[in-house]
Parts: sequence; structure tokens; C-alpha cells
Amino acid sequence: MTLSSVSPYEPAAVPDIGAHAVVVGGSMAGLTAARVLADGYDRVTLLERDPMPDEPVARRGVPQAEHVHAMLEPARVVLEALFPGYQEQLRSEGGLVIDAASDLEYFDRGRSLASPASELPMPCASRPLFEQVVRRRIAASEGVTVRGECQFLEYLTDDDATAVEGVAFRNEDGHERTLSADLVVDATGRTSRTPQWLEEHGYASPPVDRVDVDLAYGTVVVERPPDDRDAYLCAPSPPSGKGGTAVPVEDGRWIVTLFGMHGEHPPTDEAGYVEFAEGLPTPALADLLREQAWLSEEVGYYPFPAS
Repeated sequence: MTLSSVSPYEPAAVPDIGAHAVVVGGSMAGLTAARVLADGYDRVTLLERDPMPDEPVARRGVPQAEHVHAMLEPARVVLEALFPGYQEQLRSEGGLVIDAASDLEYFDRGRSLASPASELPMPCASRPLFEQVVRRRIAASEGVTVRGECQFLEYLTDDDATAVEGVAFRNEDGHERTLSADLVVDATGRTSRTPQWLEEHGYASPPVDRVDVDLAYGTVVVERPPDDRDAYLCAPSPPSGKGGTAVPVEDGRWIVTLFGMHGEHPPTDEAGYVEFAEGLPTPALADLLREQAWLSEEVGYYPFPAS
């Protein structure tokens, strides 16, 4: 499947479906789900257990938030369709839009890839800023209510548990409340209780394929000159499972993430971290770490054992 084979999103093509939809989970999946549901339901309520501030801050529910997040072309196109002007708004909030054809140095199998002839726009920002711009647009949407600090408790069902009719949750004040809904979307990710709920009510849980990768990220933030828009990506080259990337983001920073699979994990001390970067087939990331001032007090670490 390519973008050229997928029809662009048309809000008018979504029929009027019902009165109220509830989305549980306020990350990117939940936010974009709420946006689409707003075209088919009179009201949409989004519940998120974390606070939902107006500032771009990392949420507890996104443990990998401080690491590099890349917005690939399908995401850029979809977000622009759902939120016209998203890219420009991201830029106005401090994010960058680089040309991945010329500004991104891509190293693979020990060599730098040749630049393609056409431009490849690539928005660059921290994960909190990517999310904040979407959250602001959702909060301003007619008929959509975003509620932070609301902990999902359970689904409300009919008597024989053949239909979900709403949710029970603990609100901002710690009180248990309920919301009826024509549709409930679970966008809580890996913490989802839906598989367990299905099993408890006699339904088959979705099959699960597990791929063990033993992946770990180590991330620091370093200073970036305002006019430097370069990005770097060094892909793992077998038999080594080590790689790294650096992306320019808002506030004159680079986010540098080193990663390794199958036990080749980046150290969390500064000297070991730089030495890990020196072991990559390109000196670009090690040079960046040695030459630029570190804004991080420590190396952020995030293990990812399996997908």
C-alpha cells in the first residue's frame, strides 16, 4: 500500500452515526480517533488518565516521550488532512520542517545513502510538541470534550454483556462516574484491559504474535545552533545491532537517541554513551555528542523487550 493508492480523508463522507462516542486514551491514537469520530457523532468525549496541560510536556503515560520520534510521510499527510495547517502550526510553535532528501544524512551498511532528486518534507519536533499541537486542535473542535486525570475503570454493558454501552471512570476529583455512549474506542495502547475483558466475558481474545527484539534506547538532548537543520540516522548493519539518530527540534536542540538490539544496549554514563556512538560506522553522532553542550543531566533509558 502506498499513499497514491489511498483516497484522501473526506469529512463529508462520514455519515451521521450517533449521539455520543467515548475515546479512552489521549495519546496520538486517541486524539486522531476523536477527530474522525467528531464527523459522525454529535458529541465526543476523550478520557485520559494523565493531566492534559496546554504546554508540551512529557506525560507519564508515554514512557518513551523523551526519545526521538520521527514523523514519516504517511503520518504527515494524514495529520494535515485531519487538521489543515498542522505543519505550519507545528512550525509556529517552534518545530522544524526539514528536507529529508538533503538535510538528513542516512547511513546504512557503512555508507551514506545518495540524496533523492525530489524534496521530502519531514516535520521535526519533540514528541510532546507533536502531541500538544494535535491536542490543541482537538480541544478547539466543536462537540469534542477532552478530560485529563480521568482513570478508566470498566466498560458498561447490557445485561448479557453483548454490547458495550459506556464506561465507568474516576474523575479529576477522585469520584467514580459513568458515561453512556453509542461507541467506545479503546486507545490505551499496551495497558489496554480489553483483551482481559473479552476473556472474562467468554469472547476470544485477539491472537498475539510476539517478536523478541531486546531493544533499548538511550537519549540525551544537546544544544543546536539556530541555523543548523541537519539530522542523522545510522541504521543497524548486521551482524551489529547498534544504531543511532539525531533530530533537530524546537528550542535550539538536537535529540540524540542511540539504540541497540539483542544485548548491545547503550550505556547510561556519559563516557560509555559517547564510546558507544564512536563504535557506529559514522563519526557524525559521536562528533555531535563531543562538540555540543549537553542539556540533559543524565542519559534517558527505555528498554523494549518485545513487539
